[in-house]
Amino acid sequence: MGARAGRQLCWSIMILAAAVFLVAANGMLRQQEPFFSWFYCFAWWCYILFMESVLQLRGARSLLFSSPREFFLLLPVSLNIWLVFEAFNFRLHNCSYLNVPPDLTTRWASYAISFATVIPRIFTSDPEVLAHPNFTHIRAIA
Repeated sequence: MGARAGRQLCWSIMILAAAVFLVAANGMLRQQEPFFSWFYCFAWWCYILFMESVLQLRGARSLLFSSPREFFLLLPVSLNIWLVFEAFNFRLHNCSYLNVPPDLTTRWASYAISFATVIPRIFTSDPEVLAHPNFTHIRAIA
């Protein structure tokens, strides 16, 4: 893919992610399905796609664009890592989820899609956070 086509793809993804987020936020506030029950998924996947495009456009390392295979391999890793925390939460009765879908298949699908965002979010946010001037001391340590 040429540089111009790559930039156009990034801008298209950013616009689409922002539009989906706005529709999802509006639907969630109006308690419309699927946005009300699945807002977390909509919000975080829009964020990840938007920020991966920003990283790519800035010339920073975007895992989604530079190593899509690695990006997609992170999804099951993220899910399994987060399930460890969920096991602790279950054992400790530490937290519970509200407004989850009543159907078990749908509920577990939403958990899987949600938990798969954790590690990609970290990799997506890290370059942007560390680039901020207030975090210069963290860059020096890292």
